[in-house]
Amino acid sequence: MKKIFFVSILILVLMYGCNLQQNTGGTSSQQTAGSSPVTGATLPSTTPTQTTVTTQPSSAPTQPTTVTTQPSSAPTQPTTVPTETTVTTQPVTVPTQPVTTPTQPVTTPTQPVTTPSQDAGEYIGTLYTREQLEAMDNSHLGCPSGINVPANTRPGYSIELDSRYKKYEAHFIGPDENKIYLTFTLGYEHNNLTSSILDTLKEKNAKGIFIIDLYYARTYPDLVRRMIDEGHIVGNHSANHHDLTTLSIDRVVAEIMNVHNYVLENYNYKMTYFRPPSGYFSERVLAIAQSLGYTTLQYSFAYVDWEVDNQPDPTSALQKMTRSLYNGTIYQFHTVSSTNAQVLGTFIDTAREKGFEFGLYE
Repeated sequence: MKKIFFVSILILVLMYGCNLQQNTGGTSSQQTAGSSPVTGATLPSTTPTQTTVTTQPSSAPTQPTTVTTQPSSAPTQPTTVPTETTVTTQPVTVPTQPVTTPTQPVTTPTQPVTTPSQDAGEYIGTLYTREQLEAMDNSHLGCPSGINVPANTRPGYSIELDSRYKKYEAHFIGPDENKIYLTFTLGYEHNNLTSSILDTLKEKNAKGIFIIDLYYARTYPDLVRRMIDEGHIVGNHSANHHDLTTLSIDRVVAEIMNVHNYVLENYNYKMTYFRPPSGYFSERVLAIAQSLGYTTLQYSFAYVDWEVDNQPDPTSALQKMTRSLYNGTIYQFHTVSSTNAQVLGTFIDTAREKGFEFGLYE
């Protein structure tokens, strides 16, 4: 019985030990280090330390967490890049610079206007400087009509003016020889009378000097071309028929040269004779014309023939013309006069009967 008892006890102990080993593998997660009641169970106590290995993975995710926080801060960097919009504000200010630049050329064109007055030594034309012209007398003078003198007598005041201003190539009467000169002043057309006068000159084989302004040159090209083609002289009467003694030096130059250049370009004709509007002149005006290459051709006979609605009587007009026949008479006629067109042929015949020739002023 004792053997059986001890055997039973031994079996129980062995069974208990086996159960104990089996249970330590499953319950180690519930026991803390050193809490095992069995001293043999301290061996697996190192096993729980392996749980620290499992805690490392738990900390590992925290590392990616910090990693992700870095990208989150990275986007904040680009957001600072847009703050560099201050760079884009610079180009905005740049265009304002060219805006001020165009204002500089605006003032440039005004310089040529003021420059001539600053350069007193500048030549106006070929003969006189600006300083010389500014020093000349610009008093308003007129050309006398020549009708209130003894019949067939060279008027003394025309001779005096011719002598005084001949140095400027200005003429108020022709040379003292049996030639007379027909000059016609034109600003516009009336009833095609210029064509009629040209017909008469052609019929009588006489030449004339036709003095035109810019309006006439532009408006009546056929008549201007006919004057040139038929051997007449075409002269310059200025552009706008102003009193040139009231204008600046530069304006006088423009008044003369605008006509000159237009006729040269459109008719291939170089003008050389000039008559100031209404015969008004001054020493300065004559000098400017001379410096521009012109001979000023005034007149020693003129009468009121330009009023188209108040034409002089043909018989009276012819008497005035004939009474003024003398050596070197420079006649001024207006082609808008129906009276002139009517009596011109008769006057040419009468002058020739008295021994006069019709010449072109040279």
